[in-house]
Amino acid sequence: ASDTNITNETIPQTNTTLLPFNTTILETNTTFLEANTTTFEANTTTLEANTTTLETNTTSLQFNTTILETNTTFLETNTTTLETNTTSLQFNTTILETNTTFLETNTTTMETNTTSLVINATGLGTNTTSLGTNTTSLGTNTTSLETNTTSLAKNTTSFDKEKSESTKSDIEGKKTSTTSTSTKRSGLKKFVILLKRFIKLLKQTIKRSLAADGIDLSDLENKLKSIIPNAIFSTESEDNQIFLNADIRTELTDANEVSSFVSTINATLRDNEEELRNVTPSNFSLSVENFVFSVSIVSNDGSVQNCNISTTGEVVCPQIASNTSQADT
Repeated sequence: ASDTNITNETIPQTNTTLLPFNTTILETNTTFLEANTTTFEANTTTLEANTTTLETNTTSLQFNTTILETNTTFLETNTTTLETNTTSLQFNTTILETNTTFLETNTTTMETNTTSLVINATGLGTNTTSLGTNTTSLGTNTTSLETNTTSLAKNTTSFDKEKSESTKSDIEGKKTSTTSTSTKRSGLKKFVILLKRFIKLLKQTIKRSLAADGIDLSDLENKLKSIIPNAIFSTESEDNQIFLNADIRTELTDANEVSSFVSTINATLRDNEEELRNVTPSNFSLSVENFVFSVSIVSNDGSVQNCNISTTGEVVCPQIASNTSQADT
């Protein structure tokens, strides 16, 4: 009974002693609870913020994923373009190598041509020297030709004189023949025949302007006068060419003789073409051309009327028939 009393007395004392301590602990726990509540609220706020950030990051992730896919597509396109460009580069490299080969070939050809040019230049010098020698020989031949022409003229004069005397003797012995010849002579008509560009002189050196004035064509003119008597010659200049025209005055029986007369002149010119070249200045080449011609008739009063030339070459001069009939009458 005494022990029980001690215990009952002790417990209240102990509780009294523990009460302040428990109160302190309670206050401390209350403080911790408040702190934890504050921390919980803060954590809740942080959680909400993190949730928002997570949503934002999720949206950014989706956007970045889209950009990544787009960039992947661009990368594939660029890879294809790179492969195409690589192929083009290889093709261009092949073309460049081919062009380089052509360039080397052309360079070799140019060197060969340069060598040929030097050889040709040497040959040209040799030919120029030969041309000078030939020109000298041509001068000598021209002198000889002039001498021969003079001798020929003298022989022709003697021949004509002898022929005239022989003809005179024949006429005196044959009255009928004389009458016939007189009638034929009285029927002759005067014609003017123009040969247009019947000879061409081509200048050997390249020159864009050329005038006939100052060029000595006297030897050529003298030779032409011996081939075509009663002709007046003129020239036409065109670039590096000179063309010769001939104005011929002649007497023929009728228009039918004109074509034959012109054909004879053409044949004579071609037969003497080489001789004409021999009297041509050395810096020109001569050629007899396929010329055209025009015909006129001179009336008794001296007036000149044009004749017509058909496509077949027939010369038609209507006024000749009447003149001839009057003469025959």
